[in-house]
Amino acid sequence: MYRDTEGLPAVEELLYRGISVNVTLLFSVEVYQAVAEAWLKAMERRLAAGQPLNNVSSVASCFVSRIDTLVDQLLAHRIRPDGTSALTPHPKSLQGKVAVANAKLAYAAFRRMAGSERWQAGAAAGAKPQRLLWASTGNKNPACSDVGYVEPLIGAHTVNAMPAATAAAFADHGKPGKNLSRAVPVARKSLKEIKALGIDLKRVTWQLENEGIQKFIEPFEKLIGNIEAKRKALAG
Repeated sequence: MYRDTEGLPAVEELLYRGISVNVTLLFSVEVYQAVAEAWLKAMERRLAAGQPLNNVSSVASCFVSRIDTLVDQLLAHRIRPDGTSALTPHPKSLQGKVAVANAKLAYAAFRRMAGSERWQAGAAAGAKPQRLLWASTGNKNPACSDVGYVEPLIGAHTVNAMPAATAAAFADHGKPGKNLSRAVPVARKSLKEIKALGIDLKRVTWQLENEGIQKFIEPFEKLIGNIEAKRKALAG
């Protein structure tokens, strides 16, 4: 199991107790599936205990653009200065495509869960789906569409936490449509191709997870330090 699944028993327990949870900093499909399983177990426990299911909400927050930022760098390392590559497919053909492909496979996993007998039993008792939330959806690559992490990720039971500039861009020229469940075979092919190029997506997502955790740790420790300093000042 991945390290970031170690907190899932706590997530399950909070949901079981009726506390809504945003499970964040998700990158890999495997970890998302573990999160969805924790949600499902919590709803099954509430159902067995005779507790209401319709008053508990949750989202699974999957980060998108950061995957392409790192993968595109790894792909660029496989291209010669003259633009050629000995690899097939050409690494450039996959740049900017892996993050959306990964998100589409996460949504495919969500749809499989939503179609299961376990989920249907909870839904019949009033359980709301644990929605997928797409985070980090502002496109940092000026060569790519500024709505490239919005248009392909539109689907039922999802949320897109767009930065203000991305939301404005989509309002201006975005094209709505239920695109998330389309081209899933193409997404699977893209992930197989980066593996063939020697890029391990599990290692990529593990690195991003650790970097993300560090970005949470540093401001948290700073906040605690500020509170402690003010406590001492007041006590003095």
